[in-house]
Amino acid sequence: MNELILIGKQEYKHLTEQLSQIVGILNNTEKSEPMADYFTPKEFQKKFGISQVTQWKLRKAGKLPYRTIGKQIFYKLSEIESFCKS
Repeated sequence: MNELILIGKQEYKHLTEQLSQIVGILNNTEKSEPMADYFTPKEFQKKFGISQVTQWKLRKAGKLPYRTIGKQIFYKLSEIESFCKS
């Protein structure tokens, strides 16, 4: 028997964000890429001296590759190195 369940817009948004976060974690686990190869924007700023505002501008311009898990942004080390070389 199929049941229809109604949820509010906020609950739906929260649920989809949580599911996206779970999928991101599972995808990362399946690829077995250690999190040590990833930087948060704050860590990226400390290591490479590029402000978070500049990072945002580069992301929006499509020049700086990144990944998200939920709302958290991550930069992969190998992609950062390629970006810096170009």
